[in-house]
Amino acid sequence: MTTRVLAPGKLFLVGEYAVLEGFPAVVMAVDRYARVRRSPISSRSAPLIASARSAAARALGIEPDGNGYEADSAAFFDGRKKLGLGSSAAVTVASVASVFFKAGRDVEAAATRREMWGVAKAVHDGFQKAKGSGADLAASLFGGFVVFDPTGPDRPAITRWDFPAETSLVFVWTGRSASTSDALDAVGGLKEKEPTAYRRIVEEMGAVARRLVSRNAAPTAGVIGSFREYAQLMDDLGRRAGVPIVTTAIEKVIHMARELGGAAKPSGAGGGDFVVAAFADADAAHRFRAAVVDAGFRVFELHPAVRGVHVVDVSADEEARDG
Repeated sequence: MTTRVLAPGKLFLVGEYAVLEGFPAVVMAVDRYARVRRSPISSRSAPLIASARSAAARALGIEPDGNGYEADSAAFFDGRKKLGLGSSAAVTVASVASVFFKAGRDVEAAATRREMWGVAKAVHDGFQKAKGSGADLAASLFGGFVVFDPTGPDRPAITRWDFPAETSLVFVWTGRSASTSDALDAVGGLKEKEPTAYRRIVEEMGAVARRLVSRNAAPTAGVIGSFREYAQLMDDLGRRAGVPIVTTAIEKVIHMARELGGAAKPSGAGGGDFVVAAFADADAAHRFRAAVVDAGFRVFELHPAVRGVHVVDVSADEEARDG
């Protein structure tokens, strides 16, 4: 038997942009996985994997493994289009966890995951050449629905969140890969040129996120209301910053969700990638799926990845079959 380390992707439910200013975010780990294993054909690892594994070894005070490792992140793409599910974060987490696991650490223990978050955060920021919130890494590490609060205890506070089971979520692919860096650059320009306007919008975003996560078990109505408010604030932010966070296509999906009693919003930086919609009525969610497909969009079947980063054993036959 050989081992592979699996780390799930993520989708933001609420808290985009505001989390960078210290407000909480709710992130869902999704069942699309990056898989890291020792390479059977190469003694060299890709730069991100090598950086993550070296940083993990330094954190543990051990010698780096000289073997080559590879990652399979095909689940984060549709053909050549990147889906925006946090592929680089998942690869970083899986790479760090591969070293912790080999060192005898339990990668599913909460304390170990906290430790790995710090290592992965430094590596991922360096790879992206930008300081992110780390919420995507937290979702990949812990799994399920995660509240990521940058100013909470332990800085950040990373806790599981009880998503209302009766709420139906629908994930709509816009058909366009978005550039997170372009959106962040534009919003950063607004922060510099119009700090008052920027702060007002971000504080309103933060207030929406805080109201939602302050409930131990948020009702469906709270989720739908939060999605509606947050979508409008993301649109306001984009218009002030001169970047299409809520594009014409996303606006159309939002309108269709609202007509059926639900709510939809961009997941992540906006401008493309996924729109996430919430409904209290499963029948309304079904009709929404049909409507957006008829309108030319795609609906992806995504589910919470409850387990977070973990290790699986693979038989020799499976290893050979996968190359």
